Amino acid sequence: MRVLYKFIFLIIFVLFISNKGILASDTTTRVYLINPLNNISDTHIAKTNDTFAIDVYIHCSEISDSFNVIGLYLNFDTAFFAVDTIALNKSVISYFSNSNANFTDSNGQVITISLNSYSFSNTTGVINFSFFIKKYPSLEATLTNFVVKIATITCTALATFDSTTILWNTVEPRKTTLSQIGFNKISRYDTFLIYFEYKPSPPIVINFLDNICTNHQAATFTITKQYQSDSVLVYVNNTFYDTILDFSDTTINYVYTFTNQETHTFYFITRDTAGLLSDSSIIYRRNFDTTLPVINSYWNTISTIETTPEIIVTYSDANSGINTNAIAVYVDTGSGLK
Repeated sequence: MRVLYKFIFLIIFVLFISNKGILASDTTTRVYLINPLNNISDTHIAKTNDTFAIDVYIHCSEISDSFNVIGLYLNFDTAFFAVDTIALNKSVISYFSNSNANFTDSNGQVITISLNSYSFSNTTGVINFSFFIKKYPSLEATLTNFVVKIATITCTALATFDSTTILWNTVEPRKTTLSQIGFNKISRYDTFLIYFEYKPSPPIVINFLDNICTNHQAATFTITKQYQSDSVLVYVNNTFYDTILDFSDTTINYVYTFTNQETHTFYFITRDTAGLLSDSSIIYRRNFDTTLPVINSYWNTISTIETTPEIIVTYSDANSGINTNAIAVYVDTGSGLK
């Protein structure tokens, strides 16, 4: 089924690329969504829990289709992804704290896209934008043509393996329109297809003291994984080191033995039975140090009349340094060390 799925996707993708060659010179007035990582693609492949983005565009190059009011309304299935943020294109859209946004449209006039409202809901699965077109800086109403990005929508994938389409709403009262005195000028609504691919959850390390110094030669990591059948890849100092093949439980212990006195970094990656890899765990650090610090010199005056003499001690430590809060200075007053 997975092979067939990818084969179908490949056919769709090839056809899509072929069609984009036609769309490059297409003058059809339309609204569309684009993958910002690939600006010729209206599809995206999202891994489980990945964050991805979608750019919202308006394309209107024909003067006969000029418009002065924008209403963009999108519908999505909340079972597949959640909207995290919407970032308006601040270079062209004006609002209270961004009042100087403006650009030159296809007709040579300087305009601003004045924000009326925008919102989204992960409960009902809707994204709403509305704008007015105004001359800049007079803010008079005017008709316009342009091809411009309106906003970037950032989302988090929720589905593990499936596909979904983001649809433009074309029914009142949320009808997507580029309006010219009440008449909609949009000829085509281009949708956006998202494919979801499963990605294992990263392993979690429990109760490991991070970023400390130790003289114990072994460090024990208690690791939880999503499934008992998952293996765990171990990386030490950003280099693959070992594979944990303990399938006895979802919580396992792993012991690493230090061989060098230095600061070590550790992270872990899950690999499932299909060979798919998770993101990495949090990066952990531990400094292994068994070399004692050395006192190189110290103040050894036999007598002084100072009631608060300055005592100078120099030391060296090749690995982790010393804890200056734990320094103890002993003075021989003739009646023993104090």
